[in-house]
Amino acid sequence: MMQGIGRVIRRALSRRQPARMLRVAGVLLGWLSLAGPLPAWAANLKDIQVSNGAQQSTVTLSFDGKPAYAFFPLHNPERVVIDVNQSGVISGLPLEFSGQNLVKRIRTSTPKDAQSIRLVVELTGKTRTRTTTQQNGALSSVVFTLSGQGSSSISRSVPAAPVRSKPPANNPFDSNKVTAVTSGSTSTRAASPTTASDRIVVAIDAGHGGQDPGAIGPSGLKEKNVTIAIARKLREKLSRDPMFRPVLTRDGDYFISVMGRSDVARKQGASMLVSIHADAAPNRSASGASVWVLSNRRANSEMANWLEQHEKQSELLGGAGDLLANNADDPYLSQAVLDLQFGHSQRVGYDVAVKVLRELQHVGSLHKRRPEHASLGVLRSPDIPSLLVETGFISNRTEERLLGSSAYQDKIAQAIYGGLRTYFLAHPYQTGPKVENRPLSASAAGSAAEPVVHGTSSKKANVHVVKRGETLSGIAQSYGLSATALSQYNHLKKPGVWTGQRLKIPAGSGSAASTASSRPARHKVVRGDTLSAIAAHYGVSMNAIKRANRLKSGEVQLGQTLIIP
Repeated sequence: MMQGIGRVIRRALSRRQPARMLRVAGVLLGWLSLAGPLPAWAANLKDIQVSNGAQQSTVTLSFDGKPAYAFFPLHNPERVVIDVNQSGVISGLPLEFSGQNLVKRIRTSTPKDAQSIRLVVELTGKTRTRTTTQQNGALSSVVFTLSGQGSSSISRSVPAAPVRSKPPANNPFDSNKVTAVTSGSTSTRAASPTTASDRIVVAIDAGHGGQDPGAIGPSGLKEKNVTIAIARKLREKLSRDPMFRPVLTRDGDYFISVMGRSDVARKQGASMLVSIHADAAPNRSASGASVWVLSNRRANSEMANWLEQHEKQSELLGGAGDLLANNADDPYLSQAVLDLQFGHSQRVGYDVAVKVLRELQHVGSLHKRRPEHASLGVLRSPDIPSLLVETGFISNRTEERLLGSSAYQDKIAQAIYGGLRTYFLAHPYQTGPKVENRPLSASAAGSAAEPVVHGTSSKKANVHVVKRGETLSGIAQSYGLSATALSQYNHLKKPGVWTGQRLKIPAGSGSAASTASSRPARHKVVRGDTLSAIAAHYGVSMNAIKRANRLKSGEVQLGQTLIIP
C-alpha cells in the first residue's frame, strides 16, 4: 500500500513544485572535496539504503569500488558506529525515523582521523549486527543486518555470493559527489523475516471494562464480561493459526479510553482492529448481530484532527509515520498521505466486515445484513483497518442467555476468526519487515518510471503492479507465463503476492495485457464505497478521479460509474 502512496505522492510533487523533490525525497549527502585528490585505492560511498523493520532492519552502503571500513557497537544507548575510509565532509544528516522500528536515527559523528568519515546508527533496542559484502562488477555493497534478538553482539563479516540485481541508477549530480539516502524500495531485497514478523497482527478490543460495565441485560449480565470472554476465545483461535498474531487491548476488568484502545493497537503494529460489543435497545424484542465500520463523515473529521496533530503523525504505521516526520512542513504531503491511509483502511475494514457477517449468519440472526457506517471513536485510526462487531442484543432475554453461554461465545469467536481468515487468504498482506518507504530521490524517481532492466540484457522488462484480488497464477497466465517461471524470475520465496507489489515481467511477454492496462479503468460504485476508498484501491488521488469525472464534490452515488485515470 505505501509503495502505491509513494508513487502518487511523487507524481503530485513533481507537478506542483519539482524543485523541492530532493528535499522531500530524503536527506542528501554532499561530499565536499578537501585539498588534493583521493588516493587511487579509495572507494567512494555512492548510496545508502535503509529497510527498517520492527524485528529486522538493513542498512546498505554502496561503493564504486572495494571499500575499507570498520564498525563496532556502543551501549546505553544502543548504537552501531561505522567508520569508512574516505576523505570529505558529510552534510544533510541526521535522518530521523519514527522510533517504532529498530533504526531510530542515522547521523554523523567526529571521525577517528582525517582519512575517515563516521556514521552512527542509533537503535531503539539491543540488536545483533551481521555484515555481508556483495560484489557486482566494479561496484560493492556492505549490508548491515540488524536483528532485534539477544544482545548487541557483532559477528564477523562474511562475503556473500555475487548479486545479479541491476546497479544503482546514475546520479545526475555525480560531478559534485552527491548521493541520496533511499528507502528499502530498491534493487536490494529486504532481509528474510522472522516467524513473528510473518504474522498478521490483529488487535482484539473487548468493549468497556472496569467502572464502565456497558449495557446490562434484564438478568444482570454485563456487556464488559461478555466482550472480554469472546475476546479471549478469539485470541485463542487466532493464536493457533500461524497466519495471525493476536493482541488484546485489555486482558482484565479495567477501563481504557477510546483513544487509548487504538493507541494500544498501533504500538503493537496491528494490521487489523476488531472491537467486540453487545447491543442494547429500549425495544426488548430487537435481536441479531451487526458489524459497523467508520462513516465517511467521521473519517473526514478524524483526518482533519490528524492534520492538526503534527506530533502524532509520526506514530502512523506502514511507513507513513516516517514519511510525514521527515516532511512535517509540507501540508499537501500530509493531506495526501492521510487521505490515502484513511481510504485504504475504510476499504479493508468494509471488506472484512462483509466476510465476518457471512460467518455470523450461520451462528444466529442478523440485525443488519450489510456493514453499517457509524461515527464510532474506536474506529478512528487512519492507518489500521477497523470494525466493530455487535454480537447480539443483551437487552433481549433470549440473546442475553446466549451471550452468557460459553458455547455461544465460542461460536461468535469462531465466526469472527473465520471472516478474518477468509479475507486474508484472499488478500495476503506483505510478509516481511515493514519498509520505511519514502519518495525516491530525483535520480531514483526517474529510474523507477522506466521498465526494469534484468541482468545485463539490453531488452527491457515490463513491470506489473499487483491489484487487489489478483493471484500469482492469474497474473502469470495473463502474460502467457507459468506461475513457476514468474516466481523464479522475481526470486519469490513464497507463492503469494500482495497488493501494490511490483513484479518484473520478462521482455516480450504479454503485450496485449500491457496495452489493455494502459486504458483507463472504470469503477461502478457499490454500497459502502467512498471516493477516498476508491482512490486508495486504484492507487490514485481523489483529485485525479474528480478531475477525470468532473466531480464538483467528494460525494459519489450508488451505481455511478467512475473513470479511473
